[in-house]
Amino acid sequence: MTHLRTAITATAAIGSLALGGAAMASPTTGHTITGNDGERIEYFTHGNPGEPALMISPAFTGSAKLYAQKFGAALPGWFVVATQLRAHGTGGGCTDGAVTWCKSSQAPWQGSYSGFRMSRLTADVQAVRRHLGLTRTAIMGHSIGMSVVTGYIDTYGTRGITGMFVYDQSPKNLDVGQPEVASFPPGIATYPVSALNTFTDTFGVFERGHGYVNVPTNNRLMLGGPTGNPVFDPANPQPAFLLRESDWKQWQKFANRLNGKALGLMFWSTITQDYTDTYRVVRDSHMPVLVYGGKSSIVPWKAMRWVHQQLPGSEFMLFGTQVGVHGAFLNPPPSGTTFMRRVRSFFERRIRPRANA
Repeated sequence: MTHLRTAITATAAIGSLALGGAAMASPTTGHTITGNDGERIEYFTHGNPGEPALMISPAFTGSAKLYAQKFGAALPGWFVVATQLRAHGTGGGCTDGAVTWCKSSQAPWQGSYSGFRMSRLTADVQAVRRHLGLTRTAIMGHSIGMSVVTGYIDTYGTRGITGMFVYDQSPKNLDVGQPEVASFPPGIATYPVSALNTFTDTFGVFERGHGYVNVPTNNRLMLGGPTGNPVFDPANPQPAFLLRESDWKQWQKFANRLNGKALGLMFWSTITQDYTDTYRVVRDSHMPVLVYGGKSSIVPWKAMRWVHQQLPGSEFMLFGTQVGVHGAFLNPPPSGTTFMRRVRSFFERRIRPRANA
């Protein structure tokens, strides 16, 4: 079994693998298609459609455009496709008169809400894949986006998937119930049930003239962990998303405009799922897999180690307490650079040969 254990500190040395240089620059462009339920699906692409493909499902409250930009720049020679989660950006799921996307001004009782469940999110990924004709593609999910990926495999299988990046999402997130696979470690939970109930209930609180008043606070609490502050403090690291101040401002500008009712509906559907058994399917496919865990992430790193242990031949990228956060792809150098170089190294060594076969 291959083990790639990267315990990285803030002073870690940067490896020698280059990120490609200015000549590899490529624009990120947005597109929309119509799903089989009549709703708009938004997605972003970066790179040349003739290159090997990578499909990304972003994190909850994250912008697909941001993921396409960041991973597209880090993976020159790849065609990166990021599918927007419903209720994010201008994707569908809501209607309110002539408006066909989820505005933060749409009250819970106005218009219609639909499709904020795992089966719909996976169908959106499949619709984009079919539209682009991606018979062969690598796949990556971050946080709740990884739940979308495992749900996708449950429904559509692994045919044509050339490899996978499991980016920091436990296959079982709540502290209640028996896991489908008994070997999953007991006592590991991303969220206690009480936190799930609180977020689900309070996201949808709407006040006339003020909108979804709890969305900014909930986003901070969800991503900020015990301190409620997503901005990384190296002197006092706590399990959290943890971004630089500039990155948090970029993230929250997008996240705080989202519709609170839709967020609550989606959060409930994704967090209550158990995908421990899906990794048997991944194992039997023999696809190359990279797993990320961070010792300061809101997702328990031991859950990510368990995923790695289920997949012979997989590689495990484990970041230490000073930099091992949930949003490590946005970390400043050296750890953020190291993260992307590890990802690129894996894609070039393990996935590109299969993609070109």
